[in-house]
Amino acid sequence: MKKCPYCAEEIQNDAIKCKHCAEWLGKDKVEEDDAATIATKQTIVTEKTQCLTCGSLEVYKVYTEDGGFEYWCPQCNESIKSLQFIPISRPWVRYWARKFDYFAFIMIIASVGYIISPSFMDKAIMKHEYFLIFVTVFIWNFIEAGLLSTLGTTPGKWLLKVSIRTNNDNKLNYQQAFSRAISVWFYGLGMLTPVSFFTLLFSADKLSRKGITTWDKKGEFIVSHSIIGPLRIIPVILFFLIIFLMNIIDKITNL
Repeated sequence: MKKCPYCAEEIQNDAIKCKHCAEWLGKDKVEEDDAATIATKQTIVTEKTQCLTCGSLEVYKVYTEDGGFEYWCPQCNESIKSLQFIPISRPWVRYWARKFDYFAFIMIIASVGYIISPSFMDKAIMKHEYFLIFVTVFIWNFIEAGLLSTLGTTPGKWLLKVSIRTNNDNKLNYQQAFSRAISVWFYGLGMLTPVSFFTLLFSADKLSRKGITTWDKKGEFIVSHSIIGPLRIIPVILFFLIIFLMNIIDKITNL
């Protein structure tokens, strides 16, 4: 183990990127007395920075002969002046991405149940609604692990542009993805029990202060974010609005 030169947290000896502060390691150092080599040195800025022209997260800071620097995007193949600095931790974005996945899966299961036996579903929801939600969300952990290990994302994470990778920038394998899903379900959501309010607050506070959750630190996972455009935000808002209206209609019809 060694300490990150940027945040002083412990990391693996062969790590190429710090899992705590998301800084890339082994950056080229600019020597003030070696102006002849300054122009050839370049440093990746990190996933917190994005080119506003093409949206690429691979932006470089290139040092010039006069001791200054400029940003360069390999996708655009030109110097750029406008950058978007994206926060390393976005608790609410992660929260709504997960809520989207949960509600979407619950709606799919409920729809299949109503197609097979509407009367049975009505009775089951009336008598055991909480238990059905509990079981459905727990089953989603297996589905999420499969999606993350194969596609590298889930519907909610894809829409809100949340990326989860190992510290070597690879997709999680099934065991890693399942372990992470169970940890989020247990430590972050409190298994959907009454304590979930407190576990959510604690996890969000830690993520905001330290930039990483307990489960991502333990698994050495890196969560990064990109700019979310209106074409992605609008469907998410409409999705939750439909769920809200459905709940209101259901309550009115059951009065």
